[in-house]
Amino acid sequence: MRSISTPFQILISISLLFSLFIYVFYRTEHTVVNELFIQLISLENYRDMKLAISNFIPLHGVMVYSVPGGLWVFGLTLASRHYYLRISKLKISLITFPLWTALSFEVIQFFGLSQGQFDLLDILFAVLFWAFAIIIQPIPEKQIALQPMKESASRLCLAGYAIVFLACVSH
Repeated sequence: MRSISTPFQILISISLLFSLFIYVFYRTEHTVVNELFIQLISLENYRDMKLAISNFIPLHGVMVYSVPGGLWVFGLTLASRHYYLRISKLKISLITFPLWTALSFEVIQFFGLSQGQFDLLDILFAVLFWAFAIIIQPIPEKQIALQPMKESASRLCLAGYAIVFLACVSH
């Protein structure tokens, strides 16, 4: 079984880091990652840095609010495609997990059960980026169990899911 090739590791890393960059410098300071970042550099420094970057690189609302979700779906789909998760006797392929996660977030937002706003454009970007990931790197015939302690590609996959958690709004 092949793990994720280096070009795809780079592509995954770039997509997740760009998504993280947008969350840190263009989204609310109440996301988990921004609260951690503020703890490291102070609220005043964070706000100054955020203002400087957003003024230097102005982004359209779609880039700020819809593309990051699509990017993490893309990156996580590429990172997850080789793996399945075993829960008792159940074997769950992780290839669709990023898409289902994104769609679940939107459903939860639709019903007002979390922070954030339901957006059909978010769903569209999630589906398009997921499909693009499947097109450029088709699903392998055989998948392996996700074992983060044994291989770096598994750690990269789990790091992507951690980024999704870090993007959550804390209050």
